[in-house]
Amino acid sequence: MPLVTGDPLRENGVIKANPLLLPSSAVNTVLVNDRNYTNTIVDLKWEPRINLLTHIEGSSWIVDYYSQIINVDSNLSGQQYTKNPVYQSYTLIKDMEMKVSSPLSTTQDAESKGMTVTGSALLYPFIIPNEGDMFVADIGEGKKGVFRITDSVKKSIFKEACYEINYGLNSDDNTNSISDLDQKVVKSYYFHKDFLTYGQNPLLVSSDNDVLINLDKTYRILAEQYFKKFFSNEFKTIMLPAQAYTVYDHFLVDFLLSEFGTRESPEIRYIRKLNLDDDQIMKCDSLWKALKYRDVVYLNTTFQKAGFVNARQFTRDPVLEGICYSGIEKVVYPIDPVLTVDYMQTYNEKELDIETFKPSPSFPGQNDEMIKVINLRGTVSAVAESIYPVTRDDCYVLSLNFYNKTTTMSVLESSVWNYLENKPSDHSQLLDTAKAYFKWGVLEQFYYIPIILTLIRSSIRGL
Repeated sequence: MPLVTGDPLRENGVIKANPLLLPSSAVNTVLVNDRNYTNTIVDLKWEPRINLLTHIEGSSWIVDYYSQIINVDSNLSGQQYTKNPVYQSYTLIKDMEMKVSSPLSTTQDAESKGMTVTGSALLYPFIIPNEGDMFVADIGEGKKGVFRITDSVKKSIFKEACYEINYGLNSDDNTNSISDLDQKVVKSYYFHKDFLTYGQNPLLVSSDNDVLINLDKTYRILAEQYFKKFFSNEFKTIMLPAQAYTVYDHFLVDFLLSEFGTRESPEIRYIRKLNLDDDQIMKCDSLWKALKYRDVVYLNTTFQKAGFVNARQFTRDPVLEGICYSGIEKVVYPIDPVLTVDYMQTYNEKELDIETFKPSPSFPGQNDEMIKVINLRGTVSAVAESIYPVTRDDCYVLSLNFYNKTTTMSVLESSVWNYLENKPSDHSQLLDTAKAYFKWGVLEQFYYIPIILTLIRSSIRGL
């Protein structure tokens, strides 16, 4: 007997398949188009073209270049012994660098048997060479040769462009030639290639060149001595000197690592910036940030007073490599920071130590009772003291006179204000202050030398 009969959906007692057809839907296809590669990094900084033209090919050749002073009645004839200096005068550029593209080559004339020495080089875009310009350069074996520019070609249609010059040896009997050229010099300059990189005029008069030499020498000595003296091999960072505990200043170390490199001292490559990111107060504005960005506005939001806190009060998570397990005992901590929304005092409360910065003279072997304020200062000027001791009051690094901008600021504090307000500095006064650093206390050396280095670098860029 069949299971089911007469049922159209069943066949021989088995359910017959009757699939339900669903309405078809359009399939969305992805269109793939070829696109040019787009870099996600966009640099909006505008760099003058003349700053990039310091990188030109060729071998360096240092010469003394005599550029003709041309007027309406002048002709490009080159050096003439019989011509009066009134009618033929030069601008002397000492120690100018040329980039040799074709080295000196010697040929002999088949008929006269005379020897000619020629070559070619590229000049930086700060100078426009003229046919007849002269230069004196070393030609080997301790001899100097006097060369004459025979041709010049501009290498680009742009205003800032390099020039290629061709030149020939004018005389190897240089005694009379150089003497004649020197008598016709009206103006003298010194060439400094580094200034081209920073968009400065690479030519300095003699007085400014002497200032530059003194500033550069003082800068190198201070930088070398500073990092050698205050770098701790034990903790691999910069440490406060002559304190009762090992003390770390996070704000100063951050400034040093951002502003100085191995060019100043090889020890910089080993300096560590310890992890204090669990406390938002350690990210607040400080005097060092104002110096870094050269902006006086930061002084409105910086802290003015600081003390010590125990390093054990920071995070104890070993994964974060915090300062807690570094072996350092104390950390310089702001007392009056400008709080941000990220700072939650209930979770970041820290207890300040009673002890604070301890002064110490720069000469070892002296007892605490022998420390006098005069030992912590530099030379005394006729108007104001060169520096104030760091411990003059309870303000951080510089005195309250600086933060309030009073008339009783020290010479150094006045120089810092001039720097922040983009005013010119007194080079001789800055050098006098810097050269007296060995008379300062070690705490003054620790905090004031980075400021001096910043001021010197700014003065060099302002020449």
